[in-house]
Amino acid sequence: MYDFYQDSAGQHPAAISVGKSVAALLPNPEAWVHENRAMVNRAVRLLARSGITQVVDLGSGKPSPHGNMPRVAPEARVLYIEIEETAVVEGKKMIDGGGWGERVAMMQSDALDPAAIMESEEARRVIDWDKPVVLTMSALVHFF
Repeated sequence: MYDFYQDSAGQHPAAISVGKSVAALLPNPEAWVHENRAMVNRAVRLLARSGITQVVDLGSGKPSPHGNMPRVAPEARVLYIEIEETAVVEGKKMIDGGGWGERVAMMQSDALDPAAIMESEEARRVIDWDKPVVLTMSALVHFF
């Protein structure tokens, strides 16, 4: 549903139905989602300016933090982790079409299994665990 409130285009009919039902009960969920993503982007930019240019985004949904980092840190590296297969497939298409090369990756994994994430091919390719890493979980914790 988070993705639905960001951009309802191309969403599954069930997501649209549930998203509209929730919107009828809660005031302006689109604004909540927009502000949440904007906060993540501000935090990532601030940390990049401070020299921390690696991000692992747990529960990412559709990718976003890497989109604004090249202006601040062209060397930035981002690994998106998402459990929902549909979001991962769509996210990989966005990343592959963005010319990010080896600096950005997305993988399907459970955020509660950090060993699987850290040992994955995607993480080994994108993240240098010997350097500082920003870990974001901005739209995840409330699910547990």
